[in-house]
Amino acid sequence: MGSSIFLSYASEQSEVAAQIELSLKGDRHSVFRDRTSLPPGDYLALFRWLFPEDDLKQGSGAPSLFEFLFVLAQLQEQASDQAGALSSYRRLLSEFKKENYDSSRATKIAKAANAAIERLSS
Repeated sequence: MGSSIFLSYASEQSEVAAQIELSLKGDRHSVFRDRTSLPPGDYLALFRWLFPEDDLKQGSGAPSLFEFLFVLAQLQEQASDQAGALSSYRRLLSEFKKENYDSSRATKIAKAANAAIERLSS
């Protein structure tokens, strides 16, 4: 198997990106391109592609799903995707409760997410 490649492109270059993706896959590379690898709104697929289960061992240095959702929510908010940001912040808080994170960093992130939900909901 070849390399794992994340294909980034401008939306107006979608046809060219599709051709590049096919060529790379033909050369046995694993290619992640939003239109073919990511169902609409399923950013968790991106997280799982970037950090396969085997890479998420305790102490590996890889980000947790919790941290990924926080960054995603912030990016969605900056891109004026209010519904997406709210969904990601809510999913983050669900993950926080489910996994019982107890670091001060996690607590600060959860507080920031709660504040963001209040801000975006009003």
